[in-house]
Amino acid sequence: MISLFGIKDLQPHLYLDSTAIQTSLSQRFITAFKMFEINLKLFYISIQFLLLAAVSSCYQCQTPDSWLSGIAREQQQNTDFGDRSLLQNSNPKGKIWPNGVVKYKFHETLTLWDISEVRKAFEEFHTKTCIRFEPWREGDNNFVSIEVDDSICGKANVCLIGGYQFARFGGQCRTMAAMVHQLAHALCLGHEHQRMDRDDHVGFQNCTNVPNKAAQFHQGGIYDYLSQMHSQCGSCDGGFVVDSRVKCGPDVTRGLSNLDAEKINSIYSCKGTF
Repeated sequence: MISLFGIKDLQPHLYLDSTAIQTSLSQRFITAFKMFEINLKLFYISIQFLLLAAVSSCYQCQTPDSWLSGIAREQQQNTDFGDRSLLQNSNPKGKIWPNGVVKYKFHETLTLWDISEVRKAFEEFHTKTCIRFEPWREGDNNFVSIEVDDSICGKANVCLIGGYQFARFGGQCRTMAAMVHQLAHALCLGHEHQRMDRDDHVGFQNCTNVPNKAAQFHQGGIYDYLSQMHSQCGSCDGGFVVDSRVKCGPDVTRGLSNLDAEKINSIYSCKGTF
């Protein structure tokens, strides 16, 4: 009886049961970890969609109309912080950045999240145009300071004005899409919905605050509802389209539209790009 039911006879069964339990626990742990990883990715995607929705519903650029032509003098006078001594040798008129190279500085107001969104914006230009954003180095006279200002959604100097200039985003607009918009200003793009011919494409009936038409550095071309430089349609910000199904600007994309990229490539004589 001892040989049949003793402890020694039970040990192999106990060993097998222990191994099976360990294997089962390992499989459960791996399954649980994979589910956690999937849920984390879904959460991240949800946050991205929420941020995009927030931008499309709230985004308003505070870049003044008088800056959109790229004229440097008024922009310099209204540069409200930074090293103003750099302005003494600045250009009397806005110019494009030599060889499409833009030097930048990250301001101390940026968080790690902000820097990540700005780098995504840089990559959008690097992928679709010949523009290159490079870190400022000692001896560089002209640069864009990337800054946070939570009193606004976005604001930037237009074209190269000489010395210090800024590209700012803030509040709910601290995203890649908002920074793409502001950096495009730095590269001389204006607002699509403020073109002189905009009445042929959007209307502002019954609006009390109508965006002004503004002379811009880059004029003409195909009207681009998809442009990142177009405010939201179906509102008094970006105007109303006959076909209400048409979406505009940040409602369509987080990055540059095809025509945005073409305009920049044309201004900077890019070749072999998007």
